[in-house]
Amino acid sequence: MLSTRPFAKNEYVENHRRGKNPEKTLEDAIREWIGGKRIQPNERIIQVNASPGIGKSWLLKHLEEKQNGVYLDLTNRRDYGSAQSFIQEQKLIIENSNNPSKYGQLLLVDHVPESSGADDYTDKFEDDILCYGLHNANNMFIIAVHDKSSWPFSGAIPQSEVQSINGFDRDNRNWQRNFSKLRNWEWYQEQLLNESDEHIPMLLDVVCRSDSDNLIETVQEFLEYWLQRKTDFSEERWEHAILLGSILAWLENPIDNILEGNKLMDLVFNDSQSSHSARLLLKKVGWVEEQYLSSDLVEKNWLWVSPVRAALLVWLNFKHNDIFVRCKVFIDARNKN
Repeated sequence: MLSTRPFAKNEYVENHRRGKNPEKTLEDAIREWIGGKRIQPNERIIQVNASPGIGKSWLLKHLEEKQNGVYLDLTNRRDYGSAQSFIQEQKLIIENSNNPSKYGQLLLVDHVPESSGADDYTDKFEDDILCYGLHNANNMFIIAVHDKSSWPFSGAIPQSEVQSINGFDRDNRNWQRNFSKLRNWEWYQEQLLNESDEHIPMLLDVVCRSDSDNLIETVQEFLEYWLQRKTDFSEERWEHAILLGSILAWLENPIDNILEGNKLMDLVFNDSQSSHSARLLLKKVGWVEEQYLSSDLVEKNWLWVSPVRAALLVWLNFKHNDIFVRCKVFIDARNKN
């Protein structure tokens, strides 16, 4: 059973980021708001901008506890059946909070979709929660946004200050001291660590708090966490979804390399059409990201979120070693030609 809690960060994570400490920067902004220095609507809304898995949810949940904020999650908004029901529930969460009313309320909004994912629910949330809180109350908003996303709200919500969350700095002495303890790890643990470098603390945290006996289970938990957040799949479908992704993880560009994707699926399932379903899955879940190849913003490519790719290959090696070997033989033969 997958835990519903956000991944807990430990000492390996928050002490090793590059650049400014995002927690301190946001806490400074909150203190300014409480002190009456952030009055205008555009001063009371901050976007937390970062790659998937880098720690946005953890940061918001941490601020909820430390700063007495109210955590609002847009992930499952459509489960309420109507936008009005969803908003009524959000209002109840806000009303039942223990925020200090003399300052207004600190609202922490997680999993804001990109503009293409806007719907009646986000429109209603914008009107009844964001606009009201900015223009009719003294609320402050910290909103988690994917770093490749377009702002999903209309012009009624002011474009705001952006706080980016960086990855890690391998030159950091604390990083070097802590990770020197891991020299004797097996190759697959080293692979996960190297792929997580300067990228995704979520996976790094999973690796750091695991030992060789349960690493694969926690890597699977990491992958299932993405599926839980991004799809409506039942738990019974999670393992097959991970299997599809792990097969295409052998390809640098699994979206555009259709021919080899078909061959791999045919090799494993005798069904090349599974490749199409797998490619749709990778884009839906966010295991691959569309990136521009040139400054003219015309030519694009689909690239892996690299720690996810490493996790998928490690998972395949341990869970389905026969499939791992068959795929490896296919790729090795291709590379020789």
